[in-house]
Amino acid sequence: MSVKTITPAEAIRAIDAGTAIVLDVRQPEEHELQRIPGSLLLPLDTITAESAARVLPDKHALIYVHCRSGVRSAAAAQKLEALCYTNLRDLGGLMGWPYELE
Repeated sequence: MSVKTITPAEAIRAIDAGTAIVLDVRQPEEHELQRIPGSLLLPLDTITAESAARVLPDKHALIYVHCRSGVRSAAAAQKLEALCYTNLRDLGGLMGWPYELE
C-alpha cells in the first residue's frame, strides 16, 4: 500500500475543521522558524515505534505529513505506514503551502 498525496487546498478544510493532525517531519530549528499552525513535530530521523506512539498515539487518526520540499514527508509517511499507521496523507512541502504559517 502506498501513501496518498493531498493538495494544500484539500488539506486546509480538514485542518480548519480539526479533523486532521498535521505532522512536521523537519528538524526542530526549521519547525521553530516557520510552521503550519497547530502542527506536531516528529523529525524524520527520530521516527521509531516509541517516538511515533508518543507523538501520534492513535494509529487510525487522519495524519497529514509535511516537510520543506516533500522528500522527507514521503520517507516519513513510508516509515509510519510500516509502523501500522493507517490513515496517512503526504502533504509534501511547505514551499507549496499557500496558507497561513506561524
